[in-house]
Amino acid sequence: LDDKGLYDLLVKLTNHFEGNAESPAAVKHMDEKYVADNMKAIVAFEIELIDIQHVFKLSQNRYEQDKKKIADELENRGILAEEMVK
Repeated sequence: LDDKGLYDLLVKLTNHFEGNAESPAAVKHMDEKYVADNMKAIVAFEIELIDIQHVFKLSQNRYEQDKKKIADELENRGILAEEMVK
C-alpha cells in the first residue's frame, strides 16, 4: 500500500476497534507527526485470496461415554458450561 492507502487503513482499523471515530484513540485525534513517524515502521501490503479451505468437525466420532464425561465436567464448571452442554 502507498502512504494514503496505509493512512486510510489505519483510520478504518482504529474506528472499527475503538468503537467510533470520536474515540480519543482515533487517528484524526492523533498528532500528525506522531502518525507519520509511526507509519514509517509499518509495512502494509495486500494479498489476494485464491482459495479457502476448511475442516468442519464437531467430535462426531466420540463414544457416548466420552460425551457424557465431557458434559459432566462442563456442568461441574458452572453457568457458562451449562449453556455449552445444551
